[in-house]
Formats: sequence, structure tokens, C-alpha cells
Amino acid sequence: MKTNLPESRNRNLPPPPAHAASVESRRRMMPPAPPDEPNRGASALRSFLAMLVIGGLLFAGIWFYLRGSESDLKMREQIFRSLRVIGADIWETSSSALLTTDTEERQKDFEDLPRVISGVRAWTRARGMLPRIVPVEADPLSSRGNATHQIQYFFGDRTLLIIWVRYHGETGNIGFISVANGVNVPSRQELLESSPPADTAQPPPAAGPAPSPAPAIPGEKVSEPPANPP
Repeated sequence: MKTNLPESRNRNLPPPPAHAASVESRRRMMPPAPPDEPNRGASALRSFLAMLVIGGLLFAGIWFYLRGSESDLKMREQIFRSLRVIGADIWETSSSALLTTDTEERQKDFEDLPRVISGVRAWTRARGMLPRIVPVEADPLSSRGNATHQIQYFFGDRTLLIIWVRYHGETGNIGFISVANGVNVPSRQELLESSPPADTAQPPPAAGPAPSPAPAIPGEKVSEPPANPP
């Protein structure tokens, strides 16, 4: 039976270098290399395909976002063109067939619009002022209910007329909301508040002299009552 005998070392020989012992100890402590996996190539292919799918989804999301932004920009430009046409119609004819109303009160305000426009137009033309029509998106804090846009009329650097409207995206219609002006033309509501109620009782007319009898028609015989009535 063969046994491993310890190696003899000559004590007169110098000890081995320290770095050699360190390398030998690390070599003994290193774990053995794992065997080659037969499916490693398939796993790398799946990772590559997953990266392609994720990249494609990301690219598609960016593409749809850009297309949506471009569509929103075109829609905004179309709305502003319509508002400029409506603003020009209102200034020239005091009304516009492109505006709609959805409540009775707004219909009354819209029917009263020619009076307000005529007052503003007379005031500005007397001073040789021409409007610059600028459509803008309505401020949510002062949108007059549910207005989405404003048609502003600038005269120099002053805004003397504002018309609030609402764009209905589901139908494409533009609805009239209200109007305000800066030349002291009273609104319909202000006129209603300043006028007396229609059912206020009127004082009776002053008493005057009794009316004289109607004169007899010439040539007509007037019958006389009998002297002794039966």
C-alpha cells in the first residue's frame, strides 16, 4: 500500500517567497469554474429580443405623443381661425351666424349683442380707432362660467371689448357665453336692474272737467220726450 510521505526540506535552503505562498493559497481557495451551460446562447437571445421589444414600445410611445401634440396644435390653430372670423363678423354686423347658445339667458344676451356692439363701435369710430381682433384661451379664474376662449378687441394698447365663448369639442360648435366692454355701454342685466318692474301700479289720472255733450249732427232731427209720460 502506497502512502504519501511528507516532503523533506533542507533546513539550509531559504524559505519560499511570500508572494508565491499567497498565490498558492488563493489558488486553493478559488471555487472551480462552472461548467458551460448548454442554454446560455438561448438566454442571451431572449435578452436581446426583450431589449428590442422594450425599445420598440418606447419608440411607439414617443411617436404617438408627437402625433398627438401635432394634432392638438392643428386643432388649436383651426379654433383660432374660426374665432377671428366670428370676431370680424360681430364687429361688422353686430352678430355672427357661427355662434350658438345653450340657455335662455344666453340667448337673450346674444340677441342684445347688437346694441352693445353698436355703442362700442360708435364710441371708437368717433375717435378714429380701429380694432385689432385677438383670440386667446380663457383664463379659468375669469372664464365667465364655462368659457374656453375669449375674443378680445384691442384699440391701441387698450382692450375695450371682450366676448367669452366656449368651444364644444364633441360637436365642433362655438357657443356664446357673455360680453363685456370698456366704454360704459350698459349690459342687458344692468338695464333690467335699473328699470322699474313692469307690474308697478301707475297713479290714477288727475280729475278734469266733465266732458261736454257731443254736438248734434246737422240736419238730423232730435226726438223730444213726451210732455206727459204714460
